[in-house]
Amino acid sequence: MAQFSNYPLIRVLAEYTRNPSERNALSYLCSREGGTAYLSQVRANQLCLLDLLLALPSCQPPLTRLMEQLPRLMPRPYSAASTMKKGHVDFVFNTVNFERENGRLFARRGVCTGWLEDLYSQTVSERPKIHVYGRSNQNFRYPEDLTSPVIMIGPGTGVAPFRGFLQWREEREVQKNDASLGPAWLFTGCRYQDADFLFSDDWKTWLESGILTRISSCFSRDDPQSSVKYVQHEIKRNFKDVLDFMESNSKATIFVCGDARNMAKDVQLALVDGLIVEKGIDKAGAESIMADWIMAKRYLQDIWT
Repeated sequence: MAQFSNYPLIRVLAEYTRNPSERNALSYLCSREGGTAYLSQVRANQLCLLDLLLALPSCQPPLTRLMEQLPRLMPRPYSAASTMKKGHVDFVFNTVNFERENGRLFARRGVCTGWLEDLYSQTVSERPKIHVYGRSNQNFRYPEDLTSPVIMIGPGTGVAPFRGFLQWREEREVQKNDASLGPAWLFTGCRYQDADFLFSDDWKTWLESGILTRISSCFSRDDPQSSVKYVQHEIKRNFKDVLDFMESNSKATIFVCGDARNMAKDVQLALVDGLIVEKGIDKAGAESIMADWIMAKRYLQDIWT
């Protein structure tokens, strides 16, 4: 019921709405002419079934019709934040909160993240067993060749797989007793350094041991006057080094993990802008270089909406 309302559901609601003006409003939202209104009012604001029922008192559909339209809950994929050890794996999540605003008539949390937050607040003995299954990602994985240079870009919970990358890198170094590790550079960030900088102790330890060779971090809310708030700003500030990193070794790879809607686009734009400035080329030329990196699997993404 917390899923945003789609066209078929709104059509059913219109059928069972007695008030003409309310019925017309619903019919308009699921019409061709109302497509823009649907996207800006319903989809963008994540209005769910309960929001619409509360807003439209004369809408009283039978339960059977609602059950026909409500989608089943889908599995939620999470990037592992560790390597697998004795059947144990870590993952991180950020609780999604929807305030009562923009047409939403009650505050709520994300379905899965709210549930996970409730589980986390329980003692270990109180927590139920839940079903988890692994899904491998053949493309987004650390190179087998430990000498390959890597740049990892992951703000917030997007940093999760890179902790696993560096754990694996550390384990392989111990197994091979080989000190010839390629450079590993992490770009990450969050709102507040002291409140939500994930795995900061791990990064510090790995910097000291050489498992991680460089970290560029930013904190968007700590300094309101700073012009460097997000990872794309850090990339622009350090782009000369980034370009040297990519051009000095044909095995160098950039990994990006996190939000597809904003972050991933902004990171790619920052790289294109950097190429334009540093190489003195036009946008088409910079985008061509990006396309070459993508085709050669030197620019890999694990992103979500």
